[in-house]
Parts: sequence; structure tokens; C-alpha cells
Amino acid sequence: MTDPSAIPPARSLDSAASLVEQFRADPAIAARLGKLVDAGNGHLGGIAASAQAFVAAALAAAVPARRLWLVCRDLRQQERVQAELETWGLRPHFLPEEEVLPMADAISDPEIAAERLHVLSTLGSAADLQPVVLSARSLDEQVPGKSSFRRATLQVGEGLDLAIGDLAEKLAHAGYDAVPQIHGRGQYAIRGGILDVFPWQAGQPLRLEYFGDMIDSLREFDLHSQTSTRRVPKADILLDRQGKSSRSEPLRTWL
Repeated sequence: MTDPSAIPPARSLDSAASLVEQFRADPAIAARLGKLVDAGNGHLGGIAASAQAFVAAALAAAVPARRLWLVCRDLRQQERVQAELETWGLRPHFLPEEEVLPMADAISDPEIAAERLHVLSTLGSAADLQPVVLSARSLDEQVPGKSSFRRATLQVGEGLDLAIGDLAEKLAHAGYDAVPQIHGRGQYAIRGGILDVFPWQAGQPLRLEYFGDMIDSLREFDLHSQTSTRRVPKADILLDRQGKSSRSEPLRTWL
């Protein structure tokens, strides 16, 4: 049986994928992974810490239509597994732990909150089944319920009939700030037939160009240069950042 800890580091994403497939094709490994997949749960013991991410990458390749939740004991292990999965060609989602504020009136880090919202938004997408890397503590943290989170998400895309004024009204009602030029999450700006918005859960701001009341073009753009970076067919805009319209539930209910 192939020893995963003896496999040399990959030098490129192509060679990484090749090594994962080579390991997964080993008859003994294929049999163990097959039993695990068929049962839906199980245990793979005796894996060295240095090989855990590699084995997880092989398991992810064995179940491409399902998402892996990689639960780590602490932040140090979480960061290591995240980095090593990227080495093996995956694009895992890193879920940061909820902040523990020292005082009741302390202000939380907006970037941590945004990253948590971003991961939650990807969990409902069948188009993105990359693994989620999280700590054991995060499983019991309170988050918006799955169904209500989806209801609070507005999907926009090219060809959608949604007047620019109606969209601006929805954004303002949801708490987005109208500004001349956006420079952070939770803001939107209108210039003629163009609406820029930086959704709370998104990694990049969006630029919607209108033809009449129809969205003619949808692109992500760079916040600093304000220039478009790539075209996207559709995107989500979260309209309930704090989950005020939803009941909070433990994160484990999303599994």
C-alpha cells in the first residue's frame, strides 16, 4: 500500500493532481475509500499529521459530488490543513472562528464577519463543493439558519429585469450605505446606468451595467483601481447581514 507520508511534494498543480490520483488508484487505498464513501461515514486512523491533508485531497477526489467538512482541533491545525490542501490543488474554504469580544460594546472585525458570511453563502451552492476547513469549536457557534439565509440572499445576473432604482431601494432597506464611490463592504454607488455594490459576504465588489431596466453586464472589479477584473454570469447579494430575520442555529445544522 502506498505510504502517503513518503510521497514527494508536488511542484505544480498538475503534478499534485497526478500524485493524488496515483495514491487513490492504489488497490488497498481504493478499497478503504470505497467503503468509507459507501457507508457515508467511518474512520481512517493511523494517518500521520503530515499526510492528513493529502489523504483528505484523495477523499475529495473520490466524492466530487459531495462536500468534505474538515474539522480541526485548533487554529494551528486548521491553518496547516488549509495551506496543505492548497498545495494539493484544492481551493478549500477557511471558516474563521467567531470573535470573542472582550467587552459588550467592542466592535467586531468586519473582515472576519465577512469571511464567515462568504463561507456560509458557498455552502448552499452546488457549483462550489470545495472542502470547508473549520475548528471543532465552530460547529456549535450560532449562525443564521440555512433556509432563512437563502431567503435573505438576492441573486442577480445578466438578463435579469430589475430596475436600478428598485435594486437601490432593496439595498438601502437592507442597510447598505449609498456613497459616491464604494471603498468597503456594505456600500453601493450609482453612476448613470451603472450600479456598484460590495455585498457583505462577497470577496470582490460587483458592477452592474444596465440597458433600460435589464442588467446587461455583471462584473467583479478591483476596489482600488475601480477597473473591472472578470465577467460573472450571476452573483449573490446578501440582504440580511446579521441574520435579524432568521433564527440562529448551530453551524452543525448546515452539515
